[in-house]
Amino acid sequence: MQYVEVRSDPDGYWYDASRYVEALLGIAEQLPSGARTWASDPQHYDLSSPRCVKDLSLVGLDVQPEFVLRLGPNEWKHQQGLEVRYIGVVSFDFEIRQPVNSPPPSVQLDEVLPHELGCQHDVAFHGGRLSVVAKDLTAIWLDASNDRPYRA
Repeated sequence: MQYVEVRSDPDGYWYDASRYVEALLGIAEQLPSGARTWASDPQHYDLSSPRCVKDLSLVGLDVQPEFVLRLGPNEWKHQQGLEVRYIGVVSFDFEIRQPVNSPPPSVQLDEVLPHELGCQHDVAFHGGRLSVVAKDLTAIWLDASNDRPYRA
């Protein structure tokens, strides 16, 4: 990731999205509308918020017929899961480095940047990463009881 910092240290992990949040003020207008809405949500990088992506668990990644990232809630933090739908995917790179039969990887943080073809969404997982270049994306918080879109 270009701005978001995720690194391990002797006490665990260090997470800092402040450079990205600051940069977002200058680049938000360059993002497609769905990506801009998602990245600019004030709770997105508030680590104490139930609407922060940190600690969501990878539930699924569908590439056909649509490219959809499904993230489940962390029982200690989130009331809902999240579904990210990518529109007009140009490329993606997905890498998981976890032992077989280990728990699903959880999200550390993410960032969305403008790209000449739309936007680039990078997600850092514990033990992996995902990078998607697409025309746009939509992120929908799901009702945890039935995995339906949550309407506030």
